[in-house]
Amino acid sequence: MSDQEELERFLASNPTLLSDPELEQIVLGQGAVLVQPITPEAVDALCARWDIDSKGKVVLTGGLRFAAQRYATQMQVPPSVLPGVRKELTALMAGGARGLAALQGLSEAARHVLHRAGLGLKLLGQAHPRLLQDSAGRLILECPRSGQRDLADLAEWQPEVGQAAEAALTFARKGKRGRPTDDAMRDVMCYCYVFWVDELGRRFTLDWTQAPEPITDAARFCVDFARRVDPDVTVSRVQTSSLAARERLRDLDRAKIRAELLSN
Repeated sequence: MSDQEELERFLASNPTLLSDPELEQIVLGQGAVLVQPITPEAVDALCARWDIDSKGKVVLTGGLRFAAQRYATQMQVPPSVLPGVRKELTALMAGGARGLAALQGLSEAARHVLHRAGLGLKLLGQAHPRLLQDSAGRLILECPRSGQRDLADLAEWQPEVGQAAEAALTFARKGKRGRPTDDAMRDVMCYCYVFWVDELGRRFTLDWTQAPEPITDAARFCVDFARRVDPDVTVSRVQTSSLAARERLRDLDRAKIRAELLSN
């Protein structure tokens, strides 16, 4: 199991997910901007269409906001940019002038990968040097034995910077074959599943036309919910992600996931 897969399993089974500020940074991100704000009017429209009572409305409001923030965080590094991020991290592993140039020219996507990878490795207890962003967005080096260091003298800290970049490659899908999964929309659909099944007590039956267009109520709700998070999401993307979410939640401890998702 890769570091990323191990971290995802840990986060999915942790009932106090947001009690740790560093966990919160991984889950809700740093500087992520919502595609569309979750307004009371948007929630009211969903509740009216799907016969959701006042109690359900409270849960739905919190869940939509949580899902939208999580989605914005993950879309900071969409799958399409990962090949470029891997090239940047590989260049960062080099010494001398090449490593310095790579550090100075890091894209925002690469910075996000390094930061989240660093937090993930720390939370997993792995003794790798880590590159993290401070509150001002500057990269700092955190070494397990020597604490935090600035990068003013790259020559002194180049080996540790290279190790941090190498460890982060796993989080940028190094060595993974096939098309990257749409984790951002899949996680939005995971909330749909939990809310629809556990809060509303309805069956998560997914049927679609070949177009595709949703046929069943659960499928229609998935599209409605997803478009509150991202108005431009395609039905095809919702279809694929909702099926992936259903499959994923069947294999995990849904009681813990439900406790987490419905409490935020």
